[in-house]
Amino acid sequence: MSAADLVAVVVTIVAVGSATGLGVATVLVVRAAAALRRSAARLEQQARRMAEEVDALATTVRDDVERAGALVERSAGIAATLEDASRVTYDVVTAPMIKVAATAAGVRRGFRRLRGVREEAPRRRRRRKGRR
Repeated sequence: MSAADLVAVVVTIVAVGSATGLGVATVLVVRAAAALRRSAARLEQQARRMAEEVDALATTVRDDVERAGALVERSAGIAATLEDASRVTYDVVTAPMIKVAATAAGVRRGFRRLRGVREEAPRRRRRRKGRR
């Protein structure tokens, strides 16, 4: 065997080995790409499910916020109504009570005068120590 034949055999062996290595590498890359596609498809499905859940939660939260807003508006209306009712009740009750108290004081004073009882001067309140 000549040197040229030896070189041709070695080059052929190296070429076959390189082709085999490239073939194996190509198969591995194709398998990895397929696995990557499957993983991407699973991630996409999970992302879609999560997006649907987030959308549903956002809808629920929006509805809850709207209900809370309606409750706040209702409670503000109720508070205003109670305030008006309280003011009206105060106006309706206090004026007659003051008139009744004044009338009672006048009647009492009149009976005392008729009986001849001397009226006493109004008493002053005593101050407590430490207060001004």
